Amino acid sequence: MQVIIEPHPERHLTPEQRVARAGLGFVYHESSQPFYKLRVLLRNLETTPALYVNGVKKWIYQIPRLISFLRTVEDINLHQTIKLHGGAVIDPRHRGVVITGWHDVGKTTACIRLIQSGYTLLGDDLIKLRESGTIERLQSRAGIYPHADNLKNFTLSPVDRWKAWFKLRFAQLPAIGNFVQPNLIVDYSLIGPTAGEAKLHRVYFLERGLLGVDAITTETAVIKAMATSADFAMPDGFPRRLFYAYCYANQTSPTLVEDAQRHIFSSAFANKDLWVIRGRTHDELYRQLVANEQRYH
Repeated sequence: MQVIIEPHPERHLTPEQRVARAGLGFVYHESSQPFYKLRVLLRNLETTPALYVNGVKKWIYQIPRLISFLRTVEDINLHQTIKLHGGAVIDPRHRGVVITGWHDVGKTTACIRLIQSGYTLLGDDLIKLRESGTIERLQSRAGIYPHADNLKNFTLSPVDRWKAWFKLRFAQLPAIGNFVQPNLIVDYSLIGPTAGEAKLHRVYFLERGLLGVDAITTETAVIKAMATSADFAMPDGFPRRLFYAYCYANQTSPTLVEDAQRHIFSSAFANKDLWVIRGRTHDELYRQLVANEQRYH
């Protein structure tokens, strides 16, 4: 993917294209803000996207989120890879284990405790999943939800402890959450031994509820994985509107990302062990997970 910062992206268009604002292989946006005029040109979404923009204004037009989304599309087009919201570890027999579920259900807590019992960390919060079933680390640092269960075994600097306190109390408020990342960013070295990739062997979906462990079908697992990963696959606001404008002008399916998600999840989850773990607290969920892990030792 190309990101080109230049004062006048519109110079790559003919006068007729500037008037049309969208056409074969491109979509162009020019804002009407009184103090800052944003110009954005998007080309070649179906192959290797190219984004020409006269500035990266995070708070106004979410250009960084647009760039992240275009990288997601490129990964789909070229590598048959998607993002999965969840953590991943490698068991002592070198098999990949994904732990996913809804926000703040205890994914990070489960990963950390498994690492302390001899597993290897592959990724936290967000990982890459290939159609072939390979899971890969996506982020260079870990994003940990800063409640006490997750942080009690870490040695944090005073600054990081203050950040954790602030995020835990304020980042979930609607007025603040749009501007503050709720997770505390730490080095993977603080958590334990790490690896870069592994072959997927099993997936756990953590859910709040009465104690229980159930095997689920591939189709059920695909739906759950798509739901929990939707925010990372398709941004809202300006990036989404620009994407839809491109789809309209180029007869590109507006469900391109969702269709790819379903296909890649279905292929990667086929013939894998897929489980739902239910519990009322992080401790209950972890105990249920560990009990189920005994069958693989």
